[in-house]
Amino acid sequence: IYVMNVDGGGVRRITSGPESDVDPAWSADGARVLFSSDREGAYQIFVANADGSGRVRLTEVDGEGVRGQWSP
Repeated sequence: IYVMNVDGGGVRRITSGPESDVDPAWSADGARVLFSSDREGAYQIFVANADGSGRVRLTEVDGEGVRGQWSP
């Protein structure tokens, strides 16, 4: 997962590794990002700070199609 400035500059990667990190969803305040990843085998939902630090797994499920969503 990458982030960048509105003008397309300042591109930086906030997740790394050979895993698939997909379906990012930003928190309303832009401080955290929720995403799905297969970094631990089956897809799980993770949350991390906007810079990619502080990653925490939120789910423990067996299967595919796990997608997170913020609630108002």
